[in-house]
Amino acid sequence: MGQLTKAVSPKDNKRAPTFNTPSMKAQNSFDGNQDHKLRGFIQSCQLIFHNYQENFFSDSYKALESTSFITDRAGKWIEPYLLIISNEDPSYLLNNLQLFKTQLFSVFGDPNEIRKAEQELENLRMKESGHFPLCIPDFRSLIFDSLQELMDITLELDTTYHVRKKEKGSHQEKKSPFTGSNSLRPPQN
Repeated sequence: MGQLTKAVSPKDNKRAPTFNTPSMKAQNSFDGNQDHKLRGFIQSCQLIFHNYQENFFSDSYKALESTSFITDRAGKWIEPYLLIISNEDPSYLLNNLQLFKTQLFSVFGDPNEIRKAEQELENLRMKESGHFPLCIPDFRSLIFDSLQELMDITLELDTTYHVRKKEKGSHQEKKSPFTGSNSLRPPQN
């Protein structure tokens, strides 16, 4: 029997470690009454899906888990979908997580989210430090797509800005070509 156990359970069990947080915060519910809480609700769902991948291996499991934390106004919205839960059509709302999230945002999200983010970006100013990398956390809250590309560009702009500033400080100011010479000015009638 001992030899059989050794043969069945190899010593070199090289399974990849799984990410599992034993004391993960309980999922927040979403009632549909405060649009600013929707993004946090979706993020907490995604953390749960990532942490317990073995339980949420399909979009339908993920969407159904999410619906279990939807209450009040949002609960009334999802209720008709739950009545036909056995629908196996891949484009059905509860079988397609991306469609589920898109519908949640279109029904309960901020209708002016893009304009609001644009205004916040327009009003974003560099802090006293004068280094753009310190503004990246502010950008993270405003930009949702291609964040890494945006951070790379801003770091490049920041570097260029400081190089130019240093160059300007090391050179003496030169006179403008228009100073002291009327020949370059347009004739006056």
